[in-house]
Amino acid sequence: KSCNEFLKYLEYEMDVSLNCLRVFFSGAKGFSIEIPMMLFGDIQPSLQLPYTCKRVVQSFGFNDLDLSIYHHNPLWRIPNTINGKSGLYKIPLSTVDISHLSTEEIIAMAEEPRTFNNIYDHNDWNTVDHLAQLWNECEQAIPVYGKGRNDTDLSHEGVKEGERNDTAFRIAKELRSNGYKINEVKEY
Repeated sequence: KSCNEFLKYLEYEMDVSLNCLRVFFSGAKGFSIEIPMMLFGDIQPSLQLPYTCKRVVQSFGFNDLDLSIYHHNPLWRIPNTINGKSGLYKIPLSTVDISHLSTEEIIAMAEEPRTFNNIYDHNDWNTVDHLAQLWNECEQAIPVYGKGRNDTDLSHEGVKEGERNDTAFRIAKELRSNGYKINEVKEY
């Protein structure tokens, strides 16, 4: 339901053609929607790129979107690989699948790999004005990282149970990318 609502939002509020999106069932409990970067305009590589992406996703206003993937080296499972916890495949879905199939039907489809004939050439898509404007606003709101130690937010409110290692790794990466030496990161 949430995935379907988000697709409708992209189509009707942001003027994004659903034909250029790639949608997947994760093989566990989630869905992913890949939006080609060229829809946001001329995006240049930068250290703050994942933070801008995260800010853009937050600005969509959907509370159940996973924001944990927006950092410098996230893992992204490729289609038709098996989810180790569920034993199901990450499978491609069409927007028709999302709007017409039940969760149970999608889970049943994920019991085996699935080919999807709609391979998109992302060079065929143009910038979407709403997305380009949103990107520019979010990019301006993100501080420039890697310029020195004052850019690092060292306030952390504790860690959820079972997330200590991932959180420590994420904090260490942030500190190193902002100029802290290894011994300073270990001390922190």
